Amino acid sequence: MKHFYSTLLLAFNVLFLSLQSVGQTTEMNDMVYHSRHIYLKSVLNGKSANFVFDTGADMVYVDSTFLAGSGLKFSKVGYAMLGGVGGKQQKVKMIFDDAILNLYGKEYKPKMAPVIQLKPILGDKADGLFGIQGLAGKAIIIDYANEKIGFVNQLSNADIEGFTPVDIEVTSNRIYLPVAISIDENITITGKAMMDLGSGGSVSISAAVANRYKLSNIKEKFGLTYEIGGIGGKSSSWQFRAKKSTIASFDMNDLIIEYSTDSGGALSGKSDHIGLIGNKVWERFYVIIDLKNKRLYLKPNSLFNNMSVFNTLGFTFTDRSKTLDCWVVNGLYHGSEAERAGLKGGDRILELNGKDVKSISEVEQEAIYKTKGEVTLSVKPPQGEMVKRLIFSVL
Repeated sequence: MKHFYSTLLLAFNVLFLSLQSVGQTTEMNDMVYHSRHIYLKSVLNGKSANFVFDTGADMVYVDSTFLAGSGLKFSKVGYAMLGGVGGKQQKVKMIFDDAILNLYGKEYKPKMAPVIQLKPILGDKADGLFGIQGLAGKAIIIDYANEKIGFVNQLSNADIEGFTPVDIEVTSNRIYLPVAISIDENITITGKAMMDLGSGGSVSISAAVANRYKLSNIKEKFGLTYEIGGIGGKSSSWQFRAKKSTIASFDMNDLIIEYSTDSGGALSGKSDHIGLIGNKVWERFYVIIDLKNKRLYLKPNSLFNNMSVFNTLGFTFTDRSKTLDCWVVNGLYHGSEAERAGLKGGDRILELNGKDVKSISEVEQEAIYKTKGEVTLSVKPPQGEMVKRLIFSVL
């Protein structure tokens, strides 16, 4: 996802979307923080799965590839139109009533669970999404640095000692908070933004807001097109370094952010918020989200002052090494050396610098986006068997 912000268009009463839950959990649990997404070890109807925690989603979503390989069968299914980041709505399969997600000893029973193509967006690690609808009375504690997460009924004074509180809005299972983005010495954008833990980006400004403030006049910026930015398909944006990004009393200087150029979808700007805030921001904090009392608590962690750096590789990829034996080029920077060498969105990468991508670990993948020097790729197009060798250099 770049970013996954979904709006479900159904022809019946939205009250049926509620999740029923059984049991409670108060302890901190292990999570995996990989590629700037939070993975929760889960069990769906008896099958082990990795679900991404996503405050930009409301309910439980199941990946179509995971479902196809799981052997699970559901008796009540239907279809609906679903939209999000990207320009199009997609017809998706829906599971009604009989999906049961077990998360840290607690069961969630969604009235409906959309079946989506999630792995093309996030990679093979993602088997589904878990939204906040079933957590309405909870507080969510996230320790990015130590990869821990907890869901509690009531916060104590000790829990929030040393944290800075921020009032939030919770509307239609989305979280909004006030922000201020100083683009440069002359332009500051203020308003509410959506807290999107399903986004691996930092701040994503909507196309409408970008047009209003004429952000296309920014000189030092880098264009990027995603083949699959979200369930809506293709998405495009421009990345640049903002002078200052402020949440509560916390200033983050020289943060790399982006503005969307999408004409449709969640980042086109048809809603009243200025954009999304993703995990490249939230990972800098210890985070507590008190949904019941509509309060966010923040405390900087060891990552707070880390310098934000641009992608030097010139493209982004999703790891499909388990299901497709390759990486898939998802994002491509306009005019990058990779693009000039002939790399295209959707290309399948088989080798990087002579190494089979199936043997490159998740930890190694994190460092690849900071690559400098010569890069050699063995790739083939999504339709076809002809393997080509691309060589380019990055500074």
